Amino acid sequence: MKATCWILAGFYLLFCCKAEEGLNFPTYDGKDRVIDLNEKNYKQALKKYDMLCLLFHEPVSSDKVSQKQFQMTEMVLEE
Repeated sequence: MKATCWILAGFYLLFCCKAEEGLNFPTYDGKDRVIDLNEKNYKQALKKYDMLCLLFHEPVSSDKVSQKQFQMTEMVLEE
């Protein structure tokens, strides 16, 4: 009985779930959307962009690993 349930569940997952739908990743369009905010340009950025995501972070250290991680974080936010 358990084997039959597992086989039916396997067939259901195999034929009913479409894996291609989950593989649509956004692509980078070349626009730089990361800006440095301060008190002067905060309200201007709110008016200019439909959506605003803030990332508060400590200053990036000088080692290459930290700088690469920060660059990857910026790139993810831009997409």
